Amino acid sequence: MTRTIAAALGLLLGLAAPGAAAQADGPALPTTSNTTIERYDHFGVDEVAALLRLLGLDHEIGRDVYNAPVISVTGIANAETTLPSPADRFDVLFFGCDEADRCDEISLVSHYTPTRPTSLTTINRFNQGTRFTTAYTSGNGDLVLSMDLSAMGGIGRQATLVMIAIYVYNMESFASAIGVS
Repeated sequence: MTRTIAAALGLLLGLAAPGAAAQADGPALPTTSNTTIERYDHFGVDEVAALLRLLGLDHEIGRDVYNAPVISVTGIANAETTLPSPADRFDVLFFGCDEADRCDEISLVSHYTPTRPTSLTTINRFNQGTRFTTAYTSGNGDLVLSMDLSAMGGIGRQATLVMIAIYVYNMESFASAIGVS
């Protein structure tokens, strides 16, 4: 986990003061003042891509089979090491989009193909001990970790940033729990 992601988690948990800069190896996290709160009423590709860049995550923007936007995260930018492979990739899927690609919801999704069978007990234990993400088995036997975020009614930029950081942290935890490195 990068220090930037750790700083984002610290903000969520109240361990760091809002506006505290990340360590020297990462960018400062965005701040909000008491008078102006940055809020999304929808998710746009550019806004989500900017948050990924703040967390130091390399990504590519494309389209899925339904012509909806998709962002494929490919690793940590400018890092000596990347996230554990194959836990180094995830997709940001966009749902409820209008013609201008303003979308109501996003899902962060990563797929794992373990080298040994993973019991439902292991998956359930992970789900019970982890907030905000859900692990499950797909129809083809892959293991999946996902997180859904909705902008309907509004969501703060800082909250969105922290949720993405939590997802990356949980990806690493899940990969470790199922023995994928």
